[in-house]
Amino acid sequence: MSRFSNVLTDCLKAHTWTESHLATKCGVPQSKINRWACGRTAPKQDSLLVVLPHFDPPEQALLIRAYLHDELPEQFRHLVEITPTNTNLAEPSEPYAAKPQRPDGISDTLWAQVCRCAELARDVPEVAAIFGEFDRLIQRQIAVNFRDTLGNITLQRL
Repeated sequence: MSRFSNVLTDCLKAHTWTESHLATKCGVPQSKINRWACGRTAPKQDSLLVVLPHFDPPEQALLIRAYLHDELPEQFRHLVEITPTNTNLAEPSEPYAAKPQRPDGISDTLWAQVCRCAELARDVPEVAAIFGEFDRLIQRQIAVNFRDTLGNITLQRL
């Protein structure tokens, strides 16, 4: 198996995605993803560019490194070391040791997506900023709802 196929398989497992799921997300045939995962073929650059955005930046770095490694002729691989220029992307981020308890009334699918977004927020500053803004909006709405509830209670007592 190629290095790329090993990394791709690891990334799929980390996300609990099937080859078919990734193919659907990327808009490529599932058979193509299968050939890459089994190491029968390597993706072409244009296909790689379609797949990469569906992974986190650390995983993107690993996939690109593996792809470039496989593209080098074997007799030259020992001469070249491929390292990311951004050291934050050197290794994939570790998943949370324990996910928070799922609140009642939230489906497993939605909760998995929320946890995934939280992991992204930890690793990608832009996503963290978006989550911070959502949190501020939610806190503001909670305060408004609480104030409205208190107002209604006060009016009912008068």
